[in-house]
Amino acid sequence: MINGDGAAEEWLNVDTLDKFISFYDTPLDEATEFLSYQYCSEVELEEARGVSAAPAEEEDAPAEMTDIVIGKIPITMEHGYHQGHVKHLIEYAENEYGATVNVIEGEFSSDKAMSAVETFIAQGVDGILLHSTDEEVIDQMVAEAERAGIPISTFYIPTASRSVPHLQINEAKTSFEMGAAAAEKWKEWYPDTPIKVGVVDFLTIPIVQEHRTGPFIEGVQSIDPDAEVVSKLEGGGNIQTAMEVMQDMLQAHPEVNVVYGANADHALGALAALKNAGRGTAVDGKVDTEIVVGTDATEAELLEVFDPSSALKITQGLQPAINAQAEADLI
Repeated sequence: MINGDGAAEEWLNVDTLDKFISFYDTPLDEATEFLSYQYCSEVELEEARGVSAAPAEEEDAPAEMTDIVIGKIPITMEHGYHQGHVKHLIEYAENEYGATVNVIEGEFSSDKAMSAVETFIAQGVDGILLHSTDEEVIDQMVAEAERAGIPISTFYIPTASRSVPHLQINEAKTSFEMGAAAAEKWKEWYPDTPIKVGVVDFLTIPIVQEHRTGPFIEGVQSIDPDAEVVSKLEGGGNIQTAMEVMQDMLQAHPEVNVVYGANADHALGALAALKNAGRGTAVDGKVDTEIVVGTDATEAELLEVFDPSSALKITQGLQPAINAQAEADLI
C-alpha cells in the first residue's frame, strides 16, 4: 500500500495463526516454545522445566533503510497479547523495512482511536495500522485517513464497508475445537451432570461472537446437544470486571460448570472469582467443579493451564509475532 501496490479491497485472512493448547494434549515444551517465541518473555514455564531460554539470534540489518513512519493504534496495551504484538511489530518493521512505528493506545475507546488517527494524520505518517472496536466508527477513521492521502489498514475488527485492506485471523476452528474438548472432558469425568455453560464475553463486538464465542458454544453442543448456555456477561476486557461479573454469574447460576473467557483477562478474572468462592480447582488435572477455557495463551494463562491444581485447562494460542509481521507486510 505504501508503495502503491495494494488493492483497496484486499482482505488477508490468515487461517493458521492460532493454536489449540490443552493441559491434556499439548506437551509442556511445545507450549513453552510457543510462549517464548510469541511473547518474548523470560518464561516461568521454562524455569519449571529447568531449561534456560536460548538467546535470540542476531538478525541481519535490512539491505536498504528508509524514512518510513507508521502509526499503530492497538485496541489496548493492557493485555499481554497486544503488548507482544506491538513489540514484534516495532522490531519487524525496523528490521524488514527500516520503518519506525509510533504507537498510540486506543484504550478500548472509539473516541481515543479517532483522536489517535487525527494525531497521526497531523504528524504526516506514511501509513496507519488500526485496531479499534466499532466497525461503523472505524469507517469514519478510515475516511479521515483517506482524505489526508494516508494508507490505512485494519486488524481483527474490519470496517463496516469492508473498504480497506484488513488482516483477519481465523479463530473459529480452534474455538470450536476448544468447546468440543471441554465438553468431552466434562462428560468423561461427570457423565451424569448436565453441561451448563457460562461466558465472560465481549457482547458488543460482532467479530468476537463470530470467531470466538459462537464457535466455542457450537463445539460444546457438537458433543452434547443438550448443553445449555445459562449466562453470557460482559467482561469489559479486564480482569477486575471479569471477576466481578463471574461473581454475579455464580450467584445466579451456581450450576455453571464450563466457563469460557473470550480473552485471557476474562478467563483469569473468572478463575479468580471461582477460587474466591472455593471453586476453580483440580486434582492432577481433573477439575473439581468446572473447566475453564480461555483465549490468548499469555504467560499468566499458560501457568494456570499447566498447573494440575487449576481449573483453567484449555486456551487458544494467538500468535502476536506472526500477526504483527503480517500486519506490517500488509501496509
